Amino acid sequence: MKARRPPAIVVGGVVATCGLACLRAWAAAPQSTYSAAALYNAANAYARAGKTGLAILFYERAQWLAPRDPDIAANLHFVRAAAQLPDASSGVFERVLTFADPDTFAWLGAFGMLCIGAGILCRWRVFARRSWSPCLLLGGALCVALTAANLAVIRPRLQAAVVLVAAAPVRATPAPMGDELFQMREGDTVRVEAEHEDFEFVRTSDGREGWVARAGVAFVVPR
Repeated sequence: MKARRPPAIVVGGVVATCGLACLRAWAAAPQSTYSAAALYNAANAYARAGKTGLAILFYERAQWLAPRDPDIAANLHFVRAAAQLPDASSGVFERVLTFADPDTFAWLGAFGMLCIGAGILCRWRVFARRSWSPCLLLGGALCVALTAANLAVIRPRLQAAVVLVAAAPVRATPAPMGDELFQMREGDTVRVEAEHEDFEFVRTSDGREGWVARAGVAFVVPR
């Protein structure tokens, strides 16, 4: 047991330091110019102007920052229904793991690392409160697990894009004169899987795929 103590202390110190460094870095980082309220107001303006694609795009961006806002969800549903577009489907597991915005989960993960490191150090009596070790380790592991699960859920959403033009042609090849396979409606949400010059390779919710002009779609999470 004594032979393992120094490595355990080093591991605990490194984990705690990494968690603390992440917390400090995020606290010092400049605030994003995006806000759910501003995006929501912009989406409302686009909806009133009849610009379905831009309205859905900005509602989606607002929902990314405020996933549990009922007004954003209601207006997004209304615009989609008016355009005869289906709502995005999500299971219970996905809804539970997106109860907060990604920044909150990032903070939670960093805090979890700090707790795990502190728990290891308490376990080896570096700190006086050895009895705190199980709670710190369990709580930290739960925080990190929640963050990892949230990342797994939202990762596919980073590829989501909204069609901004009416009757966007999807082609067999990434070329303006490529054979047209089908057309997408304004406001459709697709998954971008590849890119080539001025084209994006997209997959629709019903499994169809092809190349669409990059100018005709916009990512929900800006790049």
